[in-house]
Amino acid sequence: MRFSLGFIVLAIIMGCNGLHQRKNPPQREYTKEELQEYNRMVTQKEAQQVQQFVAQKGWPAKESGTGLHYWIYEEGSGPQAKPGQHATVNLTILLLNGDTAYSHVRYGSERFLIDRTNKESGLNEGVQYMQVGDKAKLVMPSYLAHGLMGDMNKVPPRTSLVMDVELLGLD
Repeated sequence: MRFSLGFIVLAIIMGCNGLHQRKNPPQREYTKEELQEYNRMVTQKEAQQVQQFVAQKGWPAKESGTGLHYWIYEEGSGPQAKPGQHATVNLTILLLNGDTAYSHVRYGSERFLIDRTNKESGLNEGVQYMQVGDKAKLVMPSYLAHGLMGDMNKVPPRTSLVMDVELLGLD
């Protein structure tokens, strides 16, 4: 009797499992051209958001050819930063909504090799417009920051950033 009852219960469970299993609909494959067009549209929208942010702040920022907006709001008198030098910076990273993602106040100064490191390409570019002692605002679209994935921590995917940078030294 036990064997029969167990078999019946097992048969009912197996039968019910089949009812709940659904096949995923086939995924549409996009052409290379469709993906490129989508990426262009997203990039344009993000560039507009960055421009609007800078305009709303009233910052007299310059725009580079890559889409980086930079404004040196306090000028230093030291040497100009160049690729291949080590830069030491105080860095605060903010989201466009004003939330602080990272700050030198908590994490300390950072040192990196300009243009030869895995730091954000917007930071690598922006620091090259600076000289020691400068303080600057760098506003960058996601492709110059943490890209499609964000940083998997405090910066969400495809997020434009504001970096407040003070160039402390070069060597």
